[in-house]
Amino acid sequence: MKCELTKEQFLRDIKRHEMTIKQDDGVFRHIKFSIPNNSNMHFYLTTWPNHLCISGDMGTMVFSRINDMFEFFGGGELEVNPSYWAQKSMSESQFGCGIEEWDSDAFEEAVMDEYNNYLEENDLNEDDEQAVELLEQMTDEILDYSESDHEAYVAINNFYYDSNYNFFEDFRYNCTKYTYHYMWLIHAIKWGVIKYKGVDVTI
Repeated sequence: MKCELTKEQFLRDIKRHEMTIKQDDGVFRHIKFSIPNNSNMHFYLTTWPNHLCISGDMGTMVFSRINDMFEFFGGGELEVNPSYWAQKSMSESQFGCGIEEWDSDAFEEAVMDEYNNYLEENDLNEDDEQAVELLEQMTDEILDYSESDHEAYVAINNFYYDSNYNFFEDFRYNCTKYTYHYMWLIHAIKWGVIKYKGVDVTI
């Protein structure tokens, strides 16, 4: 699953952030990370038993797994586990973008995988008249509707090749990607925990 955010980009975003501890009483913590006198991309980490909340300029999420969530997200490297951590989410970003979003590129790749599989199974190459006609039909009836998940899957379900062949009857692909904000937030959690523990951040 793809996302445009990289660790290097995140580290550039927070390179001037400083940590301000508002509360630090066992698993009860409230910590601010921000550029001094600037609210751009600031965030808070707030913990209480079995919970961690990240809030601020990039959105709000709450996670729950173990008593001390700093231990859950701990470690000395800026590595994240988006699929596993998503399972521990109790609420998603205030921006409404959520954890995952539609990925039209992944959908188009999946459609082309099915196309190429059909060519291989039927001993066809891309220059054969049948292959050319099939690709033109796929483009007109499916690929031109890939920007919307609803329209894309309606197109898939309604696509018939050669009048009666349900070409995509077994279409089973994950055509989503993690949202930019979700990836930013979980990087911020990991980075914030590392800074709180006084460990040097490594890429």
